Amino acid sequence: MFKFLLKKGKRTKKDYMICRDCESVYFQGLWRHKLTQAPNSEMGKKYNFIFCPACQAIKEGKHKGELIVENIPAQKIERLRGMILDFGDKSFQKDPMDRIISLEDIAKGMIRVLTTKNQMIEELTGKLKKIHKLKFRIIYSQENILKIRLIFIGGL
Repeated sequence: MFKFLLKKGKRTKKDYMICRDCESVYFQGLWRHKLTQAPNSEMGKKYNFIFCPACQAIKEGKHKGELIVENIPAQKIERLRGMILDFGDKSFQKDPMDRIISLEDIAKGMIRVLTTKNQMIEELTGKLKKIHKLKFRIIYSQENILKIRLIFIGGL
């Protein structure tokens, strides 16, 4: 997808792409958090303002990962939400393209998490399984979206 963006117009791989929304910067083949992470020797570069892949996906209402956790005991739901949000913050710190798009209650004792990358859902599921007793089912959709359903069976 991004190679198409580079070829469109007069952008080159040596130019900087700056996200109009989150201000992440694309250079040297990676998205970084800020322009301050760019080498100082990059004088004369062009700056192109676009939406980064994560912001574009959020803007279009698209996600790559979905996690549904069911049967959560009422006394554990806030702790679980906190763990998920903490995981999202740490993922974003490592890579500005890793985002939790939403975390919502969809029924009593049931939450739904949407992410910009399917790998985030796999990693989050692994972390939750280490702490909680959970059953799970993995589904890959045709749109390359990873969907995982976790069912609480106890313990914290």
